[in-house]
Amino acid sequence: MTTKFLTFWLILVIQVLFHFMRKLCEKAGVKYFTYHSIRHLTATVLYHKGYSLSHIQAVLRHKNPNTTRRYLRTLGLEQVRIVLEEGLKGPAEVIQFKKGTPGKASSEG
Repeated sequence: MTTKFLTFWLILVIQVLFHFMRKLCEKAGVKYFTYHSIRHLTATVLYHKGYSLSHIQAVLRHKNPNTTRRYLRTLGLEQVRIVLEEGLKGPAEVIQFKKGTPGKASSEG
C-alpha cells in the first residue's frame, strides 16, 4: 500500500470518528467535545487526586515529562477543579438513548 492511500484512509477514519462523537453528544444533549477533551479531563482528575506527574505521564503515554507538565499547565487547573466539583455534586444521571439508526428518527416513541 502506498503512503498516499494510507493517509487517505486515516483522514477518512478520523472524520468518521469526529462525526460519530458529534452525533453522540447531540443525542446526549451535551456540548460537543472530542476524544482529546477526555485526555484533558483524565489528566486533570488525576492531578487533583494527587497523582504524581510521572503517573499522569504514564497514563497519557507521554515520552517526555515536560510534555505532561506543559499539558497540565495549559488546562487552567483551578478553574477546572471548581467546575468538576460543582458538576459532580449530587446523584448521577443515566442518559437513555433511543434505539434506531444513527441520524434517522426512531419509530419508537
